Amino acid sequence: MQRVLADSVRLELEESSGVSIQFTDDATIAYEAAFAGDPGVLFMAGTGSMVLVRAVDGTYVRSGGWGNVLGDEGSGYSIGRAGLRAVAASIDADNPTALTARAEVELGIVTRDALIEKVYGSDYSLASFARAVLEEAGRGDSEALKLVDREIRQLVNRLYALIELYGFDVTATFTSGIKVTGGLSKSRPYMLNLSNVIQERFPAWKIARSGHEPVEGALWMATQMSN
Repeated sequence: MQRVLADSVRLELEESSGVSIQFTDDATIAYEAAFAGDPGVLFMAGTGSMVLVRAVDGTYVRSGGWGNVLGDEGSGYSIGRAGLRAVAASIDADNPTALTARAEVELGIVTRDALIEKVYGSDYSLASFARAVLEEAGRGDSEALKLVDREIRQLVNRLYALIELYGFDVTATFTSGIKVTGGLSKSRPYMLNLSNVIQERFPAWKIARSGHEPVEGALWMATQMSN
């Protein structure tokens, strides 16, 4: 597919045959936007999720990014789905919770049939409910806090697995720290929980938002190609 796209672009730019063309994925440009070639760790946390690591020796690996059927732990989709599962359980138990109340306000759901219709009979995105879950976690709701913590721990486990698999020297590898990109990086409860989970094992690590859009990584990569 990348070859076909590259050939198509070359045809459009036939008068500029000296232009270099490279097709890559959104994870790579998001990483370069955050680190501009430096070693570090990037958590992609939006509708989906992924962990990317570049070591000082240039080793570049990733874990996750399998989509909502096979993975995406700690993503907006996964958190939203977990929240709605909790709502379904509360309806079965006739035990209203803070998340049940949010489902009623956000989605107009008060019955089993209404929830089934919303999830299976419409184009509603489960990731949309992640905002409600994170807001309730920020307010201290115990159910939402446990749910978010569980999701984030599953995502962080992907980073730990990469460390063990490749035998990274943590002190040397992650000198540029850990950055987070994607919509969930704007959620204070999400960032606080992520930071707490990681610092349980590595207290010295600092976590921050990327602060750059992926398109900036594409621009940086293009600049490097032209040098």
